[in-house]
Amino acid sequence: MGSIGEGGMISGRTEITEMKKMMIEMNREKIEFPTCINNKVGPVLKIERFIDSSQQCVLEWSRKFRMIVKHCKLSDNEAIDYLYLLLDDRYHKLIEHKRRLENCLEELARESYNPSRFSMIHESLKRLKVGRNMNVLEYYLKYKELVGESDLCVPPRERFTERELTDLFVQGLPRWMAIEFIRLGYASIEEKAHILRQLESQHTYSFKDERKQSKWCDYHKSHFHSNEECKTQNDKSNKEKKEFDKRSDKSIGVITEPGTNLEEISLGCKINGYQDTKALIDTGARQTFVNENLIRGIGLETNRISRIVKVADGKEIQLTEECELKVSFDHSPNVEYKITATIFPNLTHGIILGMEFIRENNVILDLGSGLIKIDNKYFEIPGWSFEEKESPDKIMSTDVRTISEVETRISEVIKEFKLRNPEFGLLKGFDHRIMLTNKEPIQMKYYPIPYALYDGLKEELAELERNKVIRKSNSHYGLPSFVIKKPNGKVRLITNFIKLNDITVKEVYPFPDMNDLLLGLEKAEYFSQIDLDRGFYQIEIAEEDRFKTGFVLP
Repeated sequence: MGSIGEGGMISGRTEITEMKKMMIEMNREKIEFPTCINNKVGPVLKIERFIDSSQQCVLEWSRKFRMIVKHCKLSDNEAIDYLYLLLDDRYHKLIEHKRRLENCLEELARESYNPSRFSMIHESLKRLKVGRNMNVLEYYLKYKELVGESDLCVPPRERFTERELTDLFVQGLPRWMAIEFIRLGYASIEEKAHILRQLESQHTYSFKDERKQSKWCDYHKSHFHSNEECKTQNDKSNKEKKEFDKRSDKSIGVITEPGTNLEEISLGCKINGYQDTKALIDTGARQTFVNENLIRGIGLETNRISRIVKVADGKEIQLTEECELKVSFDHSPNVEYKITATIFPNLTHGIILGMEFIRENNVILDLGSGLIKIDNKYFEIPGWSFEEKESPDKIMSTDVRTISEVETRISEVIKEFKLRNPEFGLLKGFDHRIMLTNKEPIQMKYYPIPYALYDGLKEELAELERNKVIRKSNSHYGLPSFVIKKPNGKVRLITNFIKLNDITVKEVYPFPDMNDLLLGLEKAEYFSQIDLDRGFYQIEIAEEDRFKTGFVLP
């Protein structure tokens, strides 16, 4: 181990060369630096020679060397002399003619972090996620470390912009965290990360409580195990089953729920706006498939793939093409769904929509009512009806409760309202006024939006304009807007009205107290809920105040 004695500073490159030769001959790869604190001997700091940037982390090594320079109170000239001693000969050219230590260390870092490494760090940032083994604070520290490395790779003008850094940070957050991140407004990423960590801890505890409460044993009246896990209850049910088997010679009739004559669920649709066909909803298929003959007839462009699928009879088929489709259903012709479909020869239907489509568009099948829900809209299943049962008088029953006429009527009313699917409501007889304390127009720069979301944004704007929620304007007010990507691939338009709210006259009329409202429900027997889809769009703004809500997009 090489050592630098107290007061034994080296000077001159000749001495450095001689000392380095001595270290190599003695096979010493570390140097010791004794420190002095308040005129007393301090700890000895050690640092290894920097030999190969591919094997050693230049940032960590530079951090150690800066600490030695600080605690040994070395000047820049003295520190650079030691730097020559510690660096391998091939790195000496990098620090020649440098008079400041920081310039030398920055040049050394740039040699390791060059533009070719920038793309690798960028990919690492995109892959970084908050997960089981990394909470949001650890995620932020790793994110900050990678951003620091990326800044070393390129000159300042080519580094990530503030907006790009925010997008990279948000893309690694779970959905609920991303929403909270946006709600936190103009705080720094570090401040938001600490707040999200507090929310994450609460979220974790509430999740554990839900998991604990999800287990319940009716027999023992406890959360320690479920009915299925209860040994006592299972033994009791087995005993009851044996007693039931002893009485099985007696004929007992029951009323059964009538079945349906529905063999499949298929919807009429159009491909790319003009080709009529049938789309089969198939929960047994993982992906979406389209008939090869249908695609050849339309003449759509296809992409080459290599995919093996197993069909119902167990055979495996090699598929080699896929294509992009725009599908609109007959019950909702104005809504198009962008679908990537695998081309399948001799398919029984035009399109088979598998679990991928069902999951992304929140498809729910309600066979009890004969309804299907796609993207929060209800429609009747074509060809759905109950089968008639013969000779119902011959069916015997014991302790059977019939559905009352009132409940039947309620079910019919619910079904009728589900099928209406109102897209936008309007609160009539009321105009919302926006009274301001300052008449100076608010003009802000628009937020950048990822190019991949432009098509979805155009569709959202067209729909809002078609439903007269927004209109084109020459207003002097310009508030920034951005979009949030929904699970089904569509986008939601969000406008930042914080600056407008800051100069808006506050409403002094008191809001009702929630506790008083709950006390008023003390003797209530029937409760219902209502989902106000896009509720804020249903309040009309007074004509003379609409110009104040102008927003800008790129």
